[in-house]
Amino acid sequence: MHPAPAALNTKRLIIVLLAVTIVWLLTLVWRAGWASINYFQVQHWLYQWNRDSSQLTETQFQAADAAMHKVLQLEPAHPHYLLMMAKVQEWGWFKGYLASEQMAGVEQYYQEAIRLRPAWAAAYADYAWYLASVQFRLTDAFAQIALAKQYGPYLDDVQHRTLAVAFSRWNYLTVQQKAVAYQTLAQVVASPHAIYGKTLALVRNYQMQRLGCIYLRTQLRQAAPFVEQRVQRDFCRPNQPKS
Repeated sequence: MHPAPAALNTKRLIIVLLAVTIVWLLTLVWRAGWASINYFQVQHWLYQWNRDSSQLTETQFQAADAAMHKVLQLEPAHPHYLLMMAKVQEWGWFKGYLASEQMAGVEQYYQEAIRLRPAWAAAYADYAWYLASVQFRLTDAFAQIALAKQYGPYLDDVQHRTLAVAFSRWNYLTVQQKAVAYQTLAQVVASPHAIYGKTLALVRNYQMQRLGCIYLRTQLRQAAPFVEQRVQRDFCRPNQPKS
């Protein structure tokens, strides 16, 4: 006996629906995979540029910028991709490849990434750096630092960004803002984590040794031997450059 027309049509409909579903799923997988591959390529470039900013050529920047625009076309609501887009455009601005008027959308990338992932401490810290370094909005920057510390007070990225913001704008900070920086510096100096090396590079770059010595000697009395050694060796040597 041949199957009834109704049963045959039902089978055909199921097959069509399954085929459509498979194509839709494969499309999603392809989009996510392609976006991820490009994201990690740009992340690698940014890592290299962070180690040595002279490595950022205009050709590389244009390639990274184009890649992230395509990634966001495929995955417009992915917080990591939004944050990466903001960082790429910041690098372009710092190197002179983007004019200030072209930076208008960067803040929106930060805000949208944070809206999508509101407990992301590193995003608040990165946003603070943008506000301080590009916009010179220090009050707003320290408001973001406060949020970063709320969600991740001991995260390396949060501590490093806090000190980068503070040291880069030191002469313009309020007493309260400087207190935040000093407290963060004391936490890092007393920490066994590897962030200390990056922090020391910041201290030397902005010549903060003398001020650090005065504060740390007061705040880290009776600290562990390795902490006292750091303070004396890296901040309080007799011929330490003055800030």
